[in-house]
Order: sequence, then C-alpha cells, then structure tokens
Amino acid sequence: MQERRKNQRFKIKKDFLIVHFNNIGRIRDISLGGMCCSCLNNEFDPKSHNKIDIRCLKNNFYLQNIGVKLLSSKVIDEGEFTHLFTRKCRLQFDRLTPRETEKLTGFISENAQAD
Repeated sequence: MQERRKNQRFKIKKDFLIVHFNNIGRIRDISLGGMCCSCLNNEFDPKSHNKIDIRCLKNNFYLQNIGVKLLSSKVIDEGEFTHLFTRKCRLQFDRLTPRETEKLTGFISENAQAD
C-alpha cells in the first residue's frame, strides 16, 4: 500500500482534547496535515460541522476554529476507553492560516512523543 500522507504523524505525550461542535474527543495522533481522534458520542454525525478547537488546560494551549474535512469516521470498541471514546475520526486540516500553522507546529514540537 502506498503512503499518501504528505506530513509526518506524531503521537502526543499528554491527553489533549478537541472540541468538535457538541462533541469532545482526545487526539490519537497529529501532523501538520491533519489528525486522528477518538470522540465520545458514537451517534454524533461529524460530517455536519467543519471546525474544531484543540485545547489543553495543563499548558494553556488553545487553538480555536480550525477548519477540517472529515476523511473517515467509524464506531470503535477500544479496550482502554470502551465506554467513553466510541468513534474514531480522521480529519484533514483545511486552509490553515500562517498563524494557525505556526501554533500547530509549536504544539507538535512541544508535545510529540519520542519513539
């Protein structure tokens, strides 16, 4: 299978939350091109909204109204959070401003997990 990603993906050291309209989730991995996250509500239709917020209270990080396109979404049964995070979404960032790209680059460099 050929790799289609343009940007390297990174696991995150801490649990960072995303807010996607009326849903909340945690980041599984992230790149400058997009992210994969697990969300709480398995009945939520992620196709209906195209903005997310990324936030972490521990280090006061907040990135608001990031444009995204939904690449895939499926209900999952995940052992560690079986009853909490029940939908896996793959999102592509859409039309990031230079400031958003700068903040996202800083976020990744500060929080990427070493292999």
